[in-house]
Amino acid sequence: IETGEIEHVILEYSKSLKQAVVAVKENNGKEVLAGYLVSDAAIDKSLLRNFLQKRLPEYMIPAFFIDIEKMPLSVNGKIDKKLLPAVSGENLIRSEYVAPSTTMEKKLVSILQEVLNIEQISITDDFFELGGNSLNAMVFINRINKSLNIEITLKEFILQKNIERLSASIETREWLNSEVGFANEIII
Repeated sequence: IETGEIEHVILEYSKSLKQAVVAVKENNGKEVLAGYLVSDAAIDKSLLRNFLQKRLPEYMIPAFFIDIEKMPLSVNGKIDKKLLPAVSGENLIRSEYVAPSTTMEKKLVSILQEVLNIEQISITDDFFELGGNSLNAMVFINRINKSLNIEITLKEFILQKNIERLSASIETREWLNSEVGFANEIII
């Protein structure tokens, strides 16, 4: 991944962004992309992420965005990426917490918590804003398919983006399948 290209696109987002640096950091034992921002004004990180999704492939979009006052410099005057702060769950883009209420939502949240190693996940949290990537998505889908004995595709999951919508999609599918089965029994 060419971090300079990502940094250039981030800086296109707003004139208030003065500097942007992208670094590979470790979070929960996995390497993730983190964007460090120096800005004159508050940056809406969800809107920044949406902006980047229109311009970069998903694997090039940082999972974390961290506001900092100034970039740490080495003795040579260059940005020292090793001195950038570590990332944590507080740096994730989160929506207001909405607890799972249906059995399906509870099952999906439980699976996603294991895959992303995040303790509390709202059913409205965007998978990619939680630090998910295409590899995590495949693991998540695989676990859903095995544990629930259904067939979710990567495309279907990406279109849904959160537990609430994915759960509704699965429940609608199950309802339609049961109605079709019931209709077939009546016809026979």
